[in-house]
Amino acid sequence: MASFDSLDKKTKDEINQLFDKATDFLKDNKISDALGCFNKILVLDPNHHFALLNKASWLAQLGMHRRALEAIDTALKQDPKSYKALLIKGSIFQDLTRYEEAVNTYLEAITINPNDIPYISMKNLGISLFKLQRYNDAIKIFGV
Repeated sequence: MASFDSLDKKTKDEINQLFDKATDFLKDNKISDALGCFNKILVLDPNHHFALLNKASWLAQLGMHRRALEAIDTALKQDPKSYKALLIKGSIFQDLTRYEEAVNTYLEAITINPNDIPYISMKNLGISLFKLQRYNDAIKIFGV
């Protein structure tokens, strides 16, 4: 698995330009165009973890959950301890009402990196616990 560091300067520059372009597209709410940029990055560097995370996240936003899970699973094959990938996967499971899988995935991410979990992910964990009628666990998450 080649890393970004092993790519030639021209390819790195092209990837950075594509990320800039994707960011601009996202600012204008042009998600499909941004996804096109992430796909081009993945052609240049199939192992680009950040591009995979973005692709999965935005595919999920568009309701393309199967494709989002494929992208996030690719990212997790590269780095099984990527808590950010696990948080995205948990969110996808929650969108699919697969609450038990969402809870387990969120908890795995928290175990890996307990000090850098965004509030929204903790909130989603609490909601998934609530949906599973695990009210006491949900209350602990919400700190009520």
